[in-house]
Amino acid sequence: MVDPPPPLASLYSRLSRRLQRMTERFHFVAGGARTGGEEENKKEREEEEEEEEEEEETRRKDAEDDAQHARLFRRI
Repeated sequence: MVDPPPPLASLYSRLSRRLQRMTERFHFVAGGARTGGEEENKKEREEEEEEEEEEEETRRKDAEDDAQHARLFRRI
């Protein structure tokens, strides 16, 4: 498979991570509550928060890159 362009690669990686989390959550719920589930839920929430922060950082960097490209193209 051909590598997608950078913006699509970023979107693909975010979607694949989200799908992975949803799959893990489904298997956890389908398997029933286990002991220590509260710790796992806390860990999962922390991981989601970290990923959301990473996604926000990626969006910010993408916006900065887009703005920089726009400035460069205006000069040309």
